[in-house]
Amino acid sequence: MVNQCLGNEMIIKLSLTQRQIEIVRQIKFRNKREKIMLDRLACCEVLAEDIDELVNMLGAEFMRHGLLPSWEPNKYGLEVEGILDIVNRPRVEGWA
Repeated sequence: MVNQCLGNEMIIKLSLTQRQIEIVRQIKFRNKREKIMLDRLACCEVLAEDIDELVNMLGAEFMRHGLLPSWEPNKYGLEVEGILDIVNRPRVEGWA
């Protein structure tokens, strides 16, 4: 993970697998802002200010499509959890 500053915005570089990028590209967005955030994530970088919203979007995707009837994660849910971990890591590590 590498951080760069662009003006007042901190850009955080992330490492996603090709499969994780495919998943990100399939997530439905509700508006132009969400599309831009998901496009950035698919390019393996996010703005620090967008992480909360991305975590919420990924959490919603997990709840909609990532759970079995028993409330255990299915295969897709585990993949989304992996993306969530990567996106949330900079915040947990204090924007390292």
